[in-house]
Formats: sequence, structure tokens, C-alpha cells
Amino acid sequence: MSSIAVDYEKLTREKARLVILQELAKQQSESLSSALLAPALRLNAIYQDRPWLNQQIEYLRNLGALTVIDIDDEIKLATLSDHGKRHLDREITIEGVARPRRPGI
Repeated sequence: MSSIAVDYEKLTREKARLVILQELAKQQSESLSSALLAPALRLNAIYQDRPWLNQQIEYLRNLGALTVIDIDDEIKLATLSDHGKRHLDREITIEGVARPRRPGI
């Protein structure tokens, strides 16, 4: 791939991670299972299987953006952490996660 080519797979991963954080923030408990996060990704034109989604959840867990309870081999319960909330509030930037838009833009 040339240096000016767009890496759509990377952009998709970064956008998906932002969508995951945003969906968790919308919930009163700031938690959702991976099964309930999948439709939110599809609404954002991200069509991936559950193992791919779980990889993105693990990425966010490893960077402290959320906490995760492994329900079984396929289902994870993700909860937004303070670190993830700070990214959504644009106070910090988490590497590999798309930056949220400024409010009002």
C-alpha cells in the first residue's frame, strides 16, 4: 500500500471503537453486552462478526477505556470507564479510537 493510500480497515476499527464508547455512554448503567453493541455498529455501516467486535472490546479494555466481564466465549459485558468517558468528553485522546466531534459541529 502506498503512503497516500487510505487504510480503510484501520479507519473502520477506530470508528467502531468510538461507536462502542458512545453506545455505552448512552446507557443509564453505561454497560451493554457485545450482542447488543453489534446492532449499533451496523447502524454506523460497520458490518463485522462477533469475534471482530470482541477484538475491539478487548482493545478498549487493554487501554483502560472500559471494563469487561466475560460472560462466555462469545459474549462480553462492557462498561464505560472514566478513561473512556474522558475520551468522549475530548479531555484526552485514546490511541486507535476515532476522536469524537466537538459538540455543536
